[in-house]
Amino acid sequence: DVGNWDETGVDLCAFASALYMCLKHFGNQVVAPFEQSPHWTLIIGFVGVVQMELLAIMKGTDNLVPSPFHAQLLKGGDGVYLGQTATGWVNNPLKLAFANLQIDKGIIGKRPIVINVDGHDSNLNNDALHELMAANKVLLVVPPSHTSAAVGGQGTQQCDRPAHNGGPIALFKRAFRRYFGKQFFANLRDPNWNNAVSVAEILALFAKAHKDSFDSSKIEQLNKDVGYWNDPRMGGMLQWDICRLNVAPVGAAAAAPAALAPYASAPMPPIAGAPALPLAVSHFGGRAAMQDSQGRQLAALAHNDAQIDQVFAVREVITGMQQPVVPRPTEPIVRTEAVRKNNRYGCVVGSDEFVAAKETVRNSETGAVAKRQATLDKFWANNRENVLAAEAALVEKAGDLSSLLVGQLKSIVISRTGHLPRAKNNSDGALLEETRGVILKQPTTTMPPAPVAPLASSPTSAGSAAAEVAFKACSQCGVEGMLTADHDGKFWCSCDANLD
Repeated sequence: DVGNWDETGVDLCAFASALYMCLKHFGNQVVAPFEQSPHWTLIIGFVGVVQMELLAIMKGTDNLVPSPFHAQLLKGGDGVYLGQTATGWVNNPLKLAFANLQIDKGIIGKRPIVINVDGHDSNLNNDALHELMAANKVLLVVPPSHTSAAVGGQGTQQCDRPAHNGGPIALFKRAFRRYFGKQFFANLRDPNWNNAVSVAEILALFAKAHKDSFDSSKIEQLNKDVGYWNDPRMGGMLQWDICRLNVAPVGAAAAAPAALAPYASAPMPPIAGAPALPLAVSHFGGRAAMQDSQGRQLAALAHNDAQIDQVFAVREVITGMQQPVVPRPTEPIVRTEAVRKNNRYGCVVGSDEFVAAKETVRNSETGAVAKRQATLDKFWANNRENVLAAEAALVEKAGDLSSLLVGQLKSIVISRTGHLPRAKNNSDGALLEETRGVILKQPTTTMPPAPVAPLASSPTSAGSAAAEVAFKACSQCGVEGMLTADHDGKFWCSCDANLD
């Protein structure tokens, strides 16, 4: 098989301004509100009739993996991955990662392949890449300098060919220009959105353009156009003709079709804007003239109907432009070191990495919640006895706070707020005033019931919390039933027996 990959730049500003019609003296530069620089680098390629995985590179910090949450709109199998460099251009580690992505996908590595690339430094001076390709039966071919571009419509790289020849880069950019312009247009007009096109949306648009633009039917001719291809008639051996020495001479142009027979007389001048009609006009009969006039009227009406149809079509296009091409991201971008560890080859992320990073964040949040709950349980376990005694004393004193001890006042504050009092003592009456304030705000205790471990040998009541009720046979009355736990964690039977 024969293949090719190439790098290309994507400038979001140019794509964003493509759909704007500006007045004569107002310029035509529209800057896309983007999180970073609007420049991206893409690596696009194919092997045989199989499209390669796409690597998109944005500007960012060198030697730092992008957050996998940028890939939240990608789906498994999209074949799009994200990397970053300080310049936004590809470097040796990212080019090596790009090659590894193709090996992981099974696109290369199973059979002998010839892949031609240009003289970019990441291709030419990348020993790790050369060793990886040799180990996977891939011959990397670098054509002579200044020959890879599609000069004069040819060139030595398939990906650089024009769109009408099936050039993958040109087809990709044509599709992405349409998608990005529509997304940008929709975001600007959505009052509930922040008007920015996020990294996640850009990647999703790359994935859509990547999928929709590739034309495998033109790959064989692309290979022949640039001078190397696989010819089954030659035993499957690589055919090599990058200098076009064996190109057949161009034949003579096809003969022009025969001219139509001249009309009997010259037609009448056409109606402005209406298509010309091949109707002869007779100067000798009124019937032919009437038919000609009627024909021209019908043609004018048809032309007017076509213009009306165009107006409705434009309205449909404008209405459709207000809808985004891809959904907006809903997950906040997490940039912690924990999620950046979810990456491939230390530098790229995709949809799988986003799933792993989301699981990492969920586990981290679950662990944090459990840790907070354990701290809270320990807090109430240390203060439960004092809180119960202070609340009982408050009832006994008929709500007279001034008659309570300092320790009891502190316990009342803990009972009503769930945290320690701010006042350290009551030497100046500060603790008493704080206690009165918290009672006014919270008239009852906030202390949760005492946790009760579920009984392993007996079923718990369905629909009731295990920390509040359990089933056990009463040692006093002998009846097995639901036992209720109080604040001290003691079980009580309906016969008022304490079963602690």
